[in-house]
Amino acid sequence: MLGSFAFAQGSDEGGAKKSNLRVGMVTDAGTIDDKSFNQGTWEGILKASKDYALDVKYLKPAGTTEADYLKEIGNLVDAGYNFIVCPGFKFETALFEAQDKYPNVKFVILDG
Repeated sequence: MLGSFAFAQGSDEGGAKKSNLRVGMVTDAGTIDDKSFNQGTWEGILKASKDYALDVKYLKPAGTTEADYLKEIGNLVDAGYNFIVCPGFKFETALFEAQDKYPNVKFVILDG
């Protein structure tokens, strides 16, 4: 699913800019300090969160099956995350299913 995604910026009570874009990440079998896809992806998300005042979160699945990935994607969506990044080709099938299940959420896959 291709398309554009715009987000609005407002201000919180202290006057700081705040975005309505909530960016979630689901890791694969690695961790956010794996010196590979997970770490690079998370570091990029953290930089964007500073630059654009984004609300960010990552979840690590209990396993590495499509069902495990879909569960964590669903947990992020249920928590209000509307832009989800998944690092690696292992997410291809899960994201193909998730884009139909969650049509109002934007997904990014790296190396897929």
